Amino acid sequence: LKHTHGTKVVTTALPFACTFYGTTYASGALVTVGRKGAMGFNDQSANGDNANNVNLPSSLGTTMKPAIFPFWDDMNYTGTDANSSVCRATTGSAPFRKFVVTWKVMKILGDTNGQDNLTFSAILSEGSDRIDFAYNTMTSAAKQAQANGNSATIGVQNPAGTVATVVFNTANSAGTNKGYSVVPNP
Repeated sequence: LKHTHGTKVVTTALPFACTFYGTTYASGALVTVGRKGAMGFNDQSANGDNANNVNLPSSLGTTMKPAIFPFWDDMNYTGTDANSSVCRATTGSAPFRKFVVTWKVMKILGDTNGQDNLTFSAILSEGSDRIDFAYNTMTSAAKQAQANGNSATIGVQNPAGTVATVVFNTANSAGTNKGYSVVPNP
């Protein structure tokens, strides 16, 4: 289990091969994880902290591509909770491992009451193209509609930003104890 607190973007290695929109990324390939609820294949550090979420697909140069967006919105770490972090872990045994990225106790940017708790995960499964999104606690005392996803982008998109599998483009779609699965289709 690895934690990152305060870091805007982290680049980490895939623990197993993964196929995404017809491209196979080998074990050890880079994945960029940003604090704003997005992760992309390859080193996308330049765009990993982009707060300007847009509808998918997006070929804009500032949008991560190819990428996974479990809850792409303007978020930050909570300054009052030491548990606020982006965590990465690999669970299980080959050939059934899972690579889990969890945004833990995040807050909506601009919400200064310190009571936000946005905790959600993106889960990649070895041997499967399916990506699961799991929403644990999605609460905000001041911005509950935003915590439920009314301004978040949720989905995946291909390397060109021309094809996407979208769960929701800015709709009330997340929320505590919800989950979705997507299978990127080339």
